[in-house]
Amino acid sequence: MKQLLLLALGLGLSAATAQAQSTEVTLHATSGYFSYRGASAAGTSFIIDSDTGGPGYTNNPYGNRFTLSYGGAGQVQRVTAYRLVLGAQAGYEWLRSRVDINGFYPGRGNLVAATGHTVLTSRFINTHLFAGWRFRLGAVNLDATLGPELGFLLGVQEKGEASGGGISVAAERDRTPGEVSKDPRGRANLTAYYQRLGLSVGYSRGAHNYKNNYVGGPASEAYGRMLRVGLAYRIN
Repeated sequence: MKQLLLLALGLGLSAATAQAQSTEVTLHATSGYFSYRGASAAGTSFIIDSDTGGPGYTNNPYGNRFTLSYGGAGQVQRVTAYRLVLGAQAGYEWLRSRVDINGFYPGRGNLVAATGHTVLTSRFINTHLFAGWRFRLGAVNLDATLGPELGFLLGVQEKGEASGGGISVAAERDRTPGEVSKDPRGRANLTAYYQRLGLSVGYSRGAHNYKNNYVGGPASEAYGRMLRVGLAYRIN
């Protein structure tokens, strides 16, 4: 009888542990602000206008002005009986930065004072592995996670405009590198779930120098920074 009781107790504890564990699949719609940081990230720059009638280009399009960005992702995570969170996420993002324009060179002329801005849009596929802890705040589950992120750069497009001295100029250039660049990042997240809905905030700090091949020596540095805010929906 004693052995039967111990066996029943063991089975009950195993069942309770299994019920406490869960695998969650969520869809994420993200927004937020992206910019570049480093010695070569600029707050202002100028446009070099084309002398062939087409759009010119921005001398330094890697702006340190945070600009609205957006994307989407799918995520799978395992929450253990001890509230340990382990998971992976993959998604697609359009990351945008801005630099203000304070002048332009009209063809081969002298610098003309101007006002405007240039936006640099980068398209990424992101992968993110994370681990963390789930806190229970009444009916709300709060997940605090941390882990590596790897962004695969697919394309970069510069688009700007400025006007001054009665003249308007445009900047437009494909700045996609010849080979796919990879940006390893560290990422921290905080996500609050109520039933199937969630609200997330996160921060990514990139390690890839986007001006690595530019002239300028050791001071040529521009690194990506991203502050995310998003909505999540748990589909299971």
